[in-house]
Amino acid sequence: MTEDFLHFIWKFKLAGRHFHTSEGENLLIVKTGEHNHDSGPDFEGAQVRLGETLWAGNVEIHIRSSDWIRHRHQHDQAYDNIILHVVFEDDLTIKRGNGERMPTLALKDVFPPDVYETYNYFLNNHLWIPCAMRLPEVRDVVINDWLTALSVTRLERKSKDLENLLQFTGNDWNQAFFQALASTLGFRINKQPFELLAHHTPVQCLEKHRDQLLQVEALLFGQAGLLEGRYRGEYPKKLKKEYQHLKNKFSLKPISGHLWKFMRLRPNNFPTIRLAQLAMIIHLRSNLFSEIIENAGYDKMIGFFTVGVSEYWKDHYYFDRQSKNIGKSISPSTVELIMINNVIPFLFVYGKLKGQVHYQDQAFALLDSIPAESNSIVRKFVEFGLKPSSASQSQALLELKTNYCDQKKCLECRIGLDLIK
Repeated sequence: MTEDFLHFIWKFKLAGRHFHTSEGENLLIVKTGEHNHDSGPDFEGAQVRLGETLWAGNVEIHIRSSDWIRHRHQHDQAYDNIILHVVFEDDLTIKRGNGERMPTLALKDVFPPDVYETYNYFLNNHLWIPCAMRLPEVRDVVINDWLTALSVTRLERKSKDLENLLQFTGNDWNQAFFQALASTLGFRINKQPFELLAHHTPVQCLEKHRDQLLQVEALLFGQAGLLEGRYRGEYPKKLKKEYQHLKNKFSLKPISGHLWKFMRLRPNNFPTIRLAQLAMIIHLRSNLFSEIIENAGYDKMIGFFTVGVSEYWKDHYYFDRQSKNIGKSISPSTVELIMINNVIPFLFVYGKLKGQVHYQDQAFALLDSIPAESNSIVRKFVEFGLKPSSASQSQALLELKTNYCDQKKCLECRIGLDLIK
């Protein structure tokens, strides 16, 4: 037995029902109150009728009555206004400070055993998600409503990270967006060096020289620490010479080139190609954030971020090492990832901080317009019959898996609650 399960029983199973306390007094649960997740009593603002008297106050829940003593509540004034002690097993008489016996409700024989058995099964099985075998039993309306709520939760959580990033950049929206965009282009393998690169490279320096692609590439590859070697080709030599001038002009400090990873990556995901693509975005698009705010539709964003690379990188993956000339434009799936991770959260935060709700509405509309992502987590949910209809739902599934299923928070999940109830 767990206290979390007893909290669930109290919240969802007992309101409006008649019981008897351990002392044999008639008990009616009028209102279960608000769940308190901080220190203090478990439920606040509850109402119960004991005999003929209506009581309002707080409720404390334990597995055993003796836990009251073990947790030293008798010495804590925060528990003086407890109107009911709810336990699974009443193994010890608990008294108030004035010597009166604490009204106690024992739940051991109150709920059907199969309710706890279901919960215990979810808690202890080793399936990919606890309810995998019973997911088809859940009504579509429950799943859709829960995915909508999770999508909002995930976007709000991302927005908090962006608010912190904004504070870090002195509320410079362009710099913050540049840093977030660079992080996304790094994907999981090169996320950290891309973040460091963007942190050490003021976007204003790039924008001042955006008309000259050579200078933009010199700044990015130089700041990335990738121009330190001795190169034979004319192009890397030009970049190196240009970077030395710009480095002195802006007092820049590069990051270490050893941070970049090439192993186990597809060539088009090499950091050199991603840097070349980022350079092309800077070269072709001025005032990144301003343009996005004004053109945040799916088709416009696809066109905005679908850029290629400079002539040199069309037939190179490394400096001084020629390759086949193949398409190295940013793919639609990567653009959609940029929309999900950068454009949409920034729209949401901008609307929130500026008090302009229509930007937040745009963010949700854009998320709904993007096809569902295809990754290992989403594909696994599809195997169990839960197929997302848009990026809004696929983002919700990532939130569900990471913050509920993996942590066995079935009692906080609407799907879990529906199956347990």
